[in-house]
Formats: sequence, C-alpha cells, structure tokens
Amino acid sequence: MIRIQTDTLRSTIAGILLMSATTAAVAAEGPTVLSEVTVTAERREASLQTTPVAVTALGGSELDRLQINSIRDLGTSTPSLGIAPNIASGSAITLSMRGNAEQNAAVLFSEGGVGLYVDGVYRRLTAAGFDLAEVERIEVLRGPQGTLFGRNTLAGAVNVITKRPGDEFEGNVEAGYGAYQTSRLRAYVAGPLSGNWSASLSAVYRDRSEGWMTDRISGKDVGTGDYFGGQGEVRYATDTFDASLKVFYAQASSDGVYASPVAVNTLERAYSKHTDVASASPTDGGKVVSPMTKNQQQGVDLNLSWKFGDMTLKSTTSYLDMPDDLWAVDFTAAQVAAFPPAGPYDAVPGTSGFFRKSTGDQEQFSQDLQLSGTAGSLDWTAGLYYYEEKTNQTFQDWFAGGFFKAVPAVHHLDASSQAVYAQGRYAFTDRFSVVLGGRYTKDEKDLTGNKANGAGAPTDFASHDSFSRFTGKAGVEFKVSDTIFTYATFSQGFKSGTYDYYSAAPGIAQPLDPELVDSFEVGAKLELLDRRMRLNLALFDTKYTDLVVGTIEPNVGLINTNAGTERVTGLEAELTWRASDILTIYASGALLDPRWTELSAGALSTGVKMSDAPPLSYEKQGSAGFSVSTPVGGNVRMDFNASVNYIGEQYQNVAHLNSPTVLDPARTTADTSLQFSSGQHSLTLAVKNLTDNTDQVVASDFSTFLYNNTTAWTPAEPRTWELRYRYDLK
Repeated sequence: MIRIQTDTLRSTIAGILLMSATTAAVAAEGPTVLSEVTVTAERREASLQTTPVAVTALGGSELDRLQINSIRDLGTSTPSLGIAPNIASGSAITLSMRGNAEQNAAVLFSEGGVGLYVDGVYRRLTAAGFDLAEVERIEVLRGPQGTLFGRNTLAGAVNVITKRPGDEFEGNVEAGYGAYQTSRLRAYVAGPLSGNWSASLSAVYRDRSEGWMTDRISGKDVGTGDYFGGQGEVRYATDTFDASLKVFYAQASSDGVYASPVAVNTLERAYSKHTDVASASPTDGGKVVSPMTKNQQQGVDLNLSWKFGDMTLKSTTSYLDMPDDLWAVDFTAAQVAAFPPAGPYDAVPGTSGFFRKSTGDQEQFSQDLQLSGTAGSLDWTAGLYYYEEKTNQTFQDWFAGGFFKAVPAVHHLDASSQAVYAQGRYAFTDRFSVVLGGRYTKDEKDLTGNKANGAGAPTDFASHDSFSRFTGKAGVEFKVSDTIFTYATFSQGFKSGTYDYYSAAPGIAQPLDPELVDSFEVGAKLELLDRRMRLNLALFDTKYTDLVVGTIEPNVGLINTNAGTERVTGLEAELTWRASDILTIYASGALLDPRWTELSAGALSTGVKMSDAPPLSYEKQGSAGFSVSTPVGGNVRMDFNASVNYIGEQYQNVAHLNSPTVLDPARTTADTSLQFSSGQHSLTLAVKNLTDNTDQVVASDFSTFLYNNTTAWTPAEPRTWELRYRYDLK
C-alpha cells in the first residue's frame, strides 16, 4: 500500500510556493502564456484556477491531441478516473473514480457512483459509450458533487458540454479511415439565422466492418460495430434572455462482447494470441442466440435563462427515450478450459456455461430550476430538482451448455427523485472566502416483476422503497497571490439505494442500502513561470460507507451486497507547461491508498479479508506527453503529439481473495498523432496503443459455482491507426 505522508505533502507545497515566488520575482519575456480555461464545475462559469474543485477540463484541441473520440477514451488522461468495457453490453461502460465503481451499468435499474451528464443533464451509464460530435469541452469533476449535481455523484461527475450556436458562422467536415476497415464521418455547421436567432447541426457516423478478434468457436472475426448520432439546436439570445431547444438521436450496434478463455487451475490461456476469443451460443426455438449489442436513444432538452439585476434564473427541462437496449453475451468464454466431462452434468468444453440475453427500454424526464446571484460579498446558487424514470428489463439465461433454459427474470422500475439545494460563497476579503452548501434528496422506487425463486419456480415480487439524505459541503478558499489559489473542503455524497438483481424472488425486493461518502480535500492551483506553467494539486481522504459491490459466492453464484466501509487517501497532480513557442508538455498522475476499514458479515463469509484490496481500485496512475506545433514552410503548420499512459493493477470483484484469475494487470500504452494543416485544410495520422498491449482489461471468473475451470479475460483493443481529413468552413 502507498501511504501518503502529510510531512511530504507540506514539503512539496512549500517548495512549489517558494518556486512560484522566485519565478514571479525574476520573470522575463518568454513563450506565450497559457490561455485561461473556463469551467462550470459549480454550475456557473469561472476560471479553472479559482474553482475549489479538482477538475480536469479538456477543450476541443485537447480532445484532438488525446484522440478522445468517445467517453471510453477519457480514462487515460484524467487522474483517478478509470474507464473499462462493460462485461455484458458493448454500449455500456464501467466507470470508476477515487476507489468507487459501478460494474453493472448494463442493468437498467443499477445506480452509479460517478455521474455522467451531457450539457448538465444526467444520463445513465447504460448507453454511455457514445461517440462525440462537436464538443466544446469535457469537465471531469473529482470528489463528491452531492450539493450542486446531486445523487449518484459521490465519487465525482463527468460533464460533456456541446458547442452552442452563436452569431458567427462556423463549421467543419471530417472524414477518416483506419485499421480494421474503420470509417468515420463528422460534420458540424452553426451560425446566425436572423435577428437574435441562431442554429446548429452536428452528426457523426462510424463503421468498423472488420473484426479485431477471432472467435475460435465459430471461426469468425468479431469486434465489428457501427454508430450514428446527430444533434440539432435552435437558439434565441438577447442580453437578458437566452433560450435553446435541442433534439438528439443516437443508435449503436455491434456483434457483442467477447472474452478469451483461461484455465483457472494453471492460468494458462487456451489460445496463445490474446485476441483469440471464444463464445458459444444456445439455441432457442430453433434459432441460434448469438452475442450482440444494440442501443437506440433520442431526446429533447429545453434550456431557458433570464438575467434580471444581479440574479439569473435558469431552467433545464429534459426528456430522453431509450426504446431499445439489447445485448447478449456468453459470460464463460465457451468453457474452453473445462476438464473433459466425467459425468452427465459436468461442463463441456466448447459450450456456454452461462449465457444471458437482455431486452430492455428506459425513459426519463428531469427538471432543474436554478436561481443564482450576488449580494455584496456573497455569491449564491439555489435550486429545485425533479427526476423520474421508467425502466423495463428482461433477462433470459441459459446454463449447462444451453441445455437448461432458466425462468425469464422480468423487472419493472418506476423511480423518482426530488431535491432542493443551495450553496453560497462569502468573501471576507479579496483573498479569503468561505463556502457553505447543502442538498436534501428524496428518492422513491417501485420495483415489480417476476423471476425464479430458490426452487426455480416463477414468482412475483414487488417493493416500494424510499431513500432520503442530506448532503453538505463546507470549505475555505485563500488566494496566496494572483497566481496561487488554495482551498480546503469537506463534502458529502449520496448514491441511491438499489436492488440485488442477482437475487431470486422474492428476495430481490429487499433493497440494498444507499452508499454514503464523507471526503476531506485540500488543493492548490498554481500558475508558474510567468503563467507559462499550470500545476494543480489535490490531496484527499475519502470514506465510503455501505459500499455496494458484486461478488461470486461458491455454490451460490452472483450477488450484490453492501460490503462495508472503504477509505481512500490520494494525491492527484496535473501539469501543463508551455516550454517554448512550439513545445507544450503535459503530465498528470494519481497516488491512491484504497483499503477496507470495515467489512460486513456477508462479505467476510466469502473469505474476504481486511487486507484485501477493494475492487476496481488501483494505487498508481499517470500520463505524460508533449505537443510540438511549428510552421514547416509556406503557410503549412505541423503538429506532433505523443503521450504515454499508465494504470496500476486492480481486481474485479470484492471476493477476489487475491486470485490472479480476476486481476487486471498494470497497463502501459502510448499514443501519437501527426497533423499538417494549411488554411482550412488539415490532414492527420493518429495511432493508438503503439505498444500493441492486448492484456485483459476485464476479468470474470464464474468457475466457483459453474465448476468449469474457465475464467474469461476480455482483451484490450490492439494497436489502431486512422488517417483523417478535415475541412473547416469559414
């Protein structure tokens, strides 16, 4: 374990402050200063360097430099953030931050600990793997955001902010082609219509027609998929009133999630090549049920803003409909490593031990009404929030090589959430401020359905539950100088109670307790070397109570449980340095110390020890890179980017018992890109995963109750390249 010593932190901060004072005194002419970064981490626009939250803000140029084409690509560039493929659905993602994770995003009534927002509107992780079209910036907020963002942000939040139309015409068209016959098209156009009206339209299309994995059972190349998304916005804006109506649509499909079979007893891969995978399909009604993923969603957002005097009233109304969320997966990689059957009920290599097909739909409505203003030395924000959703999801499982078809598990959830919140900042002096805030949330849930009981008979279940919580925030801010900002905060978060969807009826109707978090954080944001270097630091101590995690119990199978209390101490750093007019250097990293401080009786019964690492928690993460931008002749400019990324090892479930069968190893990757641009034209060659590292990024072991000696390791995508051309409309 990594222990972060207070004395070391004090020495580090003292050295940085001394260096800052020295460089300020001897500042001389140098390269261009770093441009100011504006964020909305506190639900109003402010400078990144004076926002008392640990925030990673990535604008359009940073997204291009880091080759971030979807939410999936964010994990390599943000401290303490982890993003991995979902074990079941190709549309969902597993999102973790500061030791808290949601592994079951493919389940439509699960709850996450890291909130995902698009233009401030909450989205489920179920369809979070969407491609990005025209994005203004992405803000990753680390630490509890329980006051201003609310439920399900106890570890942090990711907010994708799309580009809004204005009074200037702009646009671009981009076309790319790359590895595995991948085609990508993007287009964006925006500008004024007449008077105070403006509009924008964006679209993105991606198609991969060649698979990067080989299914050794069927002999087919798999890993193909396509995506289409579009968004249109109409805006009316004056000096005091701003209104916009946005509609969006997205659909994605793929041939599913696959894994490589590994023998539990020897840890030997069944196939020497990591991207050789296995999947066996059951037959239902004479039709083969193959792995797949399909998702469709559409929605509309209405944003209104009025300014009157020193106050602003904002209204955000949103509706989202997801009529199709479909996936099917063989969780056991065809049991290829199973021993030859000695009896009629033994696992048979080449067949599926556990295959699941899911059909689901979801719709949600939300209303956020926010009033903010200033009164002398006080800045304040207050609001009312309402959210409701309906989800339907049916699981059809097959076991024992597809010969045993289980009773369908049918789930219906009606849920609502209401909240009232307020936060204020009072400046006692130009340098010293105090922040206080709080939020009261009440969630109501009705879960009904039908699934098998312990004896395997279809059984109805029903549950009505209410969860409520007050979460608070208190902090102080101190500006050491115009270029050094420090803060200290105590903040809380709340993840709504949910259900163990693996439980048989009627036990599933017994809810899991909400997760709670208390977090202390101190931070420093510094601009050094005459504002050519930006260094942001955050030290935190976080305690998660009633942490909900998944595990696999011998002779029982899958369960979710409130495992206990986890404490995570960490240090995060982000550096940007404009070393010269042509060279910019970037670096970020996190040192984390995750550990159990209390374990429930249920968790202890599985053999978990206090000394075991919590699931999906690594100790080290870092990235470093540079960009070179220089003219190369005429009006041609060259931009070269390179980065190296590292993430430490982590286990996949709470009852891992330090078993390497569910261990994702430490992983190092490298990316690079080269661009030539002239006027409105640019040509870019981008390469991801230069080292061609295909080690597992997801590991699942069902052998403890299927007795098939097979663990399933999902490989990372191999090295890929893309050549793209872009034309900017002016």
